[in-house]
Amino acid sequence: MPTYRELAEAIRKVLLQGAVAPRREVLPIPGGSFLVMPAADSELALCKLVTVEPRKTPAVQAQVWVKRLADGQVFHLPGRSSQGGAPPPFPSWRRTPWP
Repeated sequence: MPTYRELAEAIRKVLLQGAVAPRREVLPIPGGSFLVMPAADSELALCKLVTVEPRKTPAVQAQVWVKRLADGQVFHLPGRSSQGGAPPPFPSWRRTPWP
């Protein structure tokens, strides 16, 4: 399983090598917004998901899902919240099979 640093480097590589990254979608939800930010290249497909709900605590929550296309492995990267909580270290990430 890749380390946190390896996954971060893979995401950086996707973004720097001409990945397709359409404009984010902002969808209204009760009490806030749901933001969807996909990107892909020939090696990875990823999507950052963010909820913004000002009346809730935490008000902002985010996560990233990454699929390595060569072998179909999917990785979940929990994000920071508006409360400043750090994501858990890599070994506690969930490795989730793609549906």
